[in-house]
Amino acid sequence: MKRRQFIAAISGAAAAWPLVARAQQSTRVYRIALVPPSALISELSETGGNPFYRVIFEELRRLGYVEGRNLSVARYSGGGRTEHYAELAREVVRAEPDVIVTFGSLMVQSFRSASSTIPIVTVVGDPAAQGFAASLARPGGSITGATPDAGSQYLAKHLEVLKEAIPTLSTVGYIIAPAFWENSFGLAIRDAAPRLGIQLIPAFLESHEEVDYRKAFAAVAQRHVGAVIFTDHAENFTRRRLIVELAEMHRLPVMIPWVEIVEIGGFIAYAPDRLEHYRYLASCVDKVLRGAKPGDVPIYQSIKFKLAINLKTAKALGLVIPEPLLARADLVIE
Repeated sequence: MKRRQFIAAISGAAAAWPLVARAQQSTRVYRIALVPPSALISELSETGGNPFYRVIFEELRRLGYVEGRNLSVARYSGGGRTEHYAELAREVVRAEPDVIVTFGSLMVQSFRSASSTIPIVTVVGDPAAQGFAASLARPGGSITGATPDAGSQYLAKHLEVLKEAIPTLSTVGYIIAPAFWENSFGLAIRDAAPRLGIQLIPAFLESHEEVDYRKAFAAVAQRHVGAVIFTDHAENFTRRRLIVELAEMHRLPVMIPWVEIVEIGGFIAYAPDRLEHYRYLASCVDKVLRGAKPGDVPIYQSIKFKLAINLKTAKALGLVIPEPLLARADLVIE
């Protein structure tokens, strides 16, 4: 997104609030800022084609919040441009929404730096370890929501499942933003790799522009890795079709923790039930709008995980999935 477009998207979204408020003077209108790191603004609705945002708005409607009646939603997107997240956060905070709904570590950190008082409802990895919450049961502060992170064991499980799918696997490319290579995301998988007899080869994403994904895939392909693994950061989900395209082009099996990516041609995924997260976000928004302090609303931690395998993709790569793994799969695409 060009800078001029980036600023225009912010201004246009914020300007919608006074119009709705004037039209609904007899009823309180709750103001939500919806700020994904990279999703398209056109996706951020019940009918925008993204299942996660569909679930949020369905659940909000079930709880009694109807956009255009008692709910006003200002939609923004970081466009995957991490260098602008702090600027975007400051612009959103200046509009003074009742609640900010956002996703991912970098965006949450940007909002926490911009405001310590506006409630933030989010899905983020390991919030306690990253300092976003005192604990999952009692977050404290201004942040609540859900986490897909069941600790380092869950992160290491991605590599374990990949090894089980490809028993001869000995080298894996790890495409990751530099900031996460040294934190819990990187360390968990780096610790697991030697135990599985795998050499982990990092390829760093300096940004989430298409060119950087292409460079990262080319880099690991040149090292002749046997597979590629990704983190579950929102920017990667936005680039899901590009990732599938590049994996096919380089003939590399990819483990990426969204079942939805396997459904569009990705190789394999071990992932939480993310729709659960987004339903819970809507309930957190409801609690906060009714007066609860976000620090008193428990952060939901995933307890359900799904294994998905795309046999069509496996066949195209010349891979035969072991029967015991297939038998455990929750979703097998033929």
